[in-house]
Amino acid sequence: MAYTTVTSLPLKLSYLNRNGFLKKGNKITGKLVWKNQFGEVLAEAKIETYNSTNEKGYIKLTYDLRDGQSGIYMSFDQVIFLESRISNLGKGNVLYFICPTTATCCRVLYRVDENHIWQGKNAYDTQIYYPLQISSKSQYQNEKYWNMKDSLVEIIREKFTHYYKGIQTRRAKRFYKRLDKILKIEETMLKP
Repeated sequence: MAYTTVTSLPLKLSYLNRNGFLKKGNKITGKLVWKNQFGEVLAEAKIETYNSTNEKGYIKLTYDLRDGQSGIYMSFDQVIFLESRISNLGKGNVLYFICPTTATCCRVLYRVDENHIWQGKNAYDTQIYYPLQISSKSQYQNEKYWNMKDSLVEIIREKFTHYYKGIQTRRAKRFYKRLDKILKIEETMLKP
């Protein structure tokens, strides 16, 4: 079975940072919930984070998993260390997970069905694909089209101005560029 970034459970630093779990010098506790595209809960975990300024920070996840054969729930605690490195642009630092298996720096960790820990993509024997990578040739354009259409809808939901002081804004340029791509794909789909 091929695992994708959608079917596996991702743990993203950008999400944790955006939701206030990685404030420097603070110990923060909370709850993470993973849902599928239909809103059904796939997994839940308690999270405790500590992002220190002078020592290594960590994330501690506490979660229950059900064994597929016996149906018994087992409790797991996983500690993932954080490391801060200088940005490649030379401005500030970038925070990384330290993969528990390979000890490499990652921005996203994944957990697939048969595994009980979160680890980097390179730690798995089988590759974790992006959804478009496993699409058939005939399905590829269709999936690309709907992904672009979804991103266009997100841009439309955000209120933005098309022009500022007579110059087209970056959001408007991005919107029209994606709209052009969608129209081109629609043209190719309608051709016999």
